[in-house]
Amino acid sequence: MGISEWLEFCREHDFFPIIPKREVKSFVHIVNVSECLKEIGRGIKSYLAKTYLRLMEHTDLVLSTLAQIVEETAQPTLYQFIPRELILRLPIEWSEIFTCLTALEEDGAVQIFHADTVKFSITEKGLEFAKELQIQKESNSPQVN
Repeated sequence: MGISEWLEFCREHDFFPIIPKREVKSFVHIVNVSECLKEIGRGIKSYLAKTYLRLMEHTDLVLSTLAQIVEETAQPTLYQFIPRELILRLPIEWSEIFTCLTALEEDGAVQIFHADTVKFSITEKGLEFAKELQIQKESNSPQVN
């Protein structure tokens, strides 16, 4: 089995979901392993970039949702969320929501409390981020006359 056949086999069996079928055909010119690894490396970088962008979109969605929930609250930073509140409102798996919360905690936008049940709250910084996101969203949406 040559390299191009091996890459086609891998793509068909999802060993390399990062390589679209149209790109596998371009690997026919590869004659050695180092060239093959370079091509695969380019695909991995592309995949990682797309994954990072998806995480950022989900993180923004999680933060916006937290801000919406506490919008009418007198002291929004004292409100302690439970996982169920986000699970019911977001079309994202809990594991991904928690990854987003962890990233937001690193940025100082939320606090996570580990007790019997995981609880979390939005911080002042998180509320500011959410307002900025809302402003960006409104400025990027098309104006209807």
